[in-house]
Amino acid sequence: MGESRGKTKKFWAALAIFGLMGQVAWVVENMYFNIFIYKMFHASASDISLMVGASSVAAALTTILVGAFTDYVGRRKVFICGGYVAWGISIMAFAFIRMDLLTPLAGSMAEAAALGVNLVIVMDCVMTFLGSSANDACFNAWMTDWGDGTDRGKIEGINSMMPLMAVLVVFGGFSVFDLDRQESWTAIYLIVGVAVVTIGVLGIFLIEERRPGAKTGAPEHSRAYGESLRYSFRPSVVRENPLLYAVIGAFAVFGISINTFMPYLILYYEKTLGMENYVLIMAPAIVLAALITAFYGRLYDLLGFKMSVLPALAFLMAGYVILYLGRATGIVFLGSLLMMTGYLTGMAVFGAMIRSRIPEERAGQFQGIRIIGQVLVPGIIGPALGAAVLHDAETVVNADGTTSFIPDRNIYMAALGAALALLVILLLIFRMVRRGHNQLLSASGEALLQSLSGEGQEDLVKGRKSPAERDSAASEIWNDYPRPQMRREGYVSLNGRWMLNGREILVPFPPQSFLSGYQGRVGAALEYTRKFFLTENHREDRGQGDHVPQGDALFWNGQRSRVLLHFGAVDQVAEVFVNGSFVGKHEGGYLPFSFDITEYAQEGENLLSVK
Repeated sequence: MGESRGKTKKFWAALAIFGLMGQVAWVVENMYFNIFIYKMFHASASDISLMVGASSVAAALTTILVGAFTDYVGRRKVFICGGYVAWGISIMAFAFIRMDLLTPLAGSMAEAAALGVNLVIVMDCVMTFLGSSANDACFNAWMTDWGDGTDRGKIEGINSMMPLMAVLVVFGGFSVFDLDRQESWTAIYLIVGVAVVTIGVLGIFLIEERRPGAKTGAPEHSRAYGESLRYSFRPSVVRENPLLYAVIGAFAVFGISINTFMPYLILYYEKTLGMENYVLIMAPAIVLAALITAFYGRLYDLLGFKMSVLPALAFLMAGYVILYLGRATGIVFLGSLLMMTGYLTGMAVFGAMIRSRIPEERAGQFQGIRIIGQVLVPGIIGPALGAAVLHDAETVVNADGTTSFIPDRNIYMAALGAALALLVILLLIFRMVRRGHNQLLSASGEALLQSLSGEGQEDLVKGRKSPAERDSAASEIWNDYPRPQMRREGYVSLNGRWMLNGREILVPFPPQSFLSGYQGRVGAALEYTRKFFLTENHREDRGQGDHVPQGDALFWNGQRSRVLLHFGAVDQVAEVFVNGSFVGKHEGGYLPFSFDITEYAQEGENLLSVK
């Protein structure tokens, strides 16, 4: 296979089929398990919050462990396909959690209901372990392996519309079932389980392996599993990737907002608003939101994070306000459309931004930290916030004498509060982006990286090479005389280590280039300084850099030589000093210039300053 440009039809087919089927399984868990234990076992809001939180912990731990492991072994496909098969089998197991089977074991209906809630929570964690291994850890890392900067938004747009497409599929499929009957749930779990198993088998023919490190040439098994597991949690890695971790944190707050109301959404439509035909309200809203999201991902590719995340957040908050204020069918539809559009487009933008910041050879290892932001933190805090808001919610008495709570509109106000907190965090991230030191590669930088091994590339990118190693790396590219047709017999190249505003920099790379090794702020005024040496006798072994005194002859054939100082270009207004004396000034950032510094130079050490 070639690079991610020009992806095959198999890739897009696998992306759509696995993305959709995986989300169908998650919708059954995230939205219908809540209804299942509510209707079959009369679960409370606290029970639902506990189930979602426990599942979130299981998902995060699984993704951390399995994601790093797939990087270590250098394989994704076997974990995706085998994981989907096991995942489907675990879904089918829920068909056997029934009141008629539990009551003889528990002794009473109340105890059977409590046992049913506990069994669903435990089995939910088991199912989550298998599903997160296949989907969250491996399938998501597989998408990161294949994506690049030209199409991450497009890939994420397709992937992020799958959750609500799955909701549409599930709503449409479940509409033929009476969810108040146990037999309906048995059929649902068997159908969904068989479908997930089938997709796992189909993946054998659709999934094309792209091994971690394929783009950079990093060798497989180059790191111990323990090192891979700990990598994304190291303080040094956090310092090296501050924007990535900031965006993951913002994604967590976004998820908290969504999870505050999502576990209770269908119950709110059905029980609070009395909409037995809520599918007819949500289905058109889901279709429209999915269509918008299919194109919205490209907006990220074109305009970047800021200009694409703010409209998504605006849609989401507008939907919350409308759903809080309105109860009429048309108003609820409009609020649902805006809320779902904001939810889906926000998922696409955050997902694309996170993937674009993850080092490609570390995709599996970063799935753990991603799932903490996407699932663990929102899955614990969001439902707990919703349950706290519903603590004093209205209750109704069921036919068997038990009680059930009725969700109220305050869940949308709580979700809006989290969205406002997210807006503040985003403003801080935008400020970080403006002040950030982005790592951009020139053609020479690309050539240099390609000449190094995978670990050598990372050391150079992260600034872990010593000055001598950087000098050596630079000399591989910048070792030619700048004007080959006008080459002089005696010359010294001043490419190499300079001091810029008190910090070391590797010239000729500009301070904004990571190959320069410069770690300081780039302000309006810059002062470069370095020493150079002139000797009385001509040296034949002159070389690049100044890590040992190198020099040119001050005398040639018994006569004093003229010493010329050449610059290829200096941005924008340059004043040149030699040994503290002003030599000259030049304006024009794209033009070469030179000065005769014979009268300012001296035998031995000289100090050059360019302001």
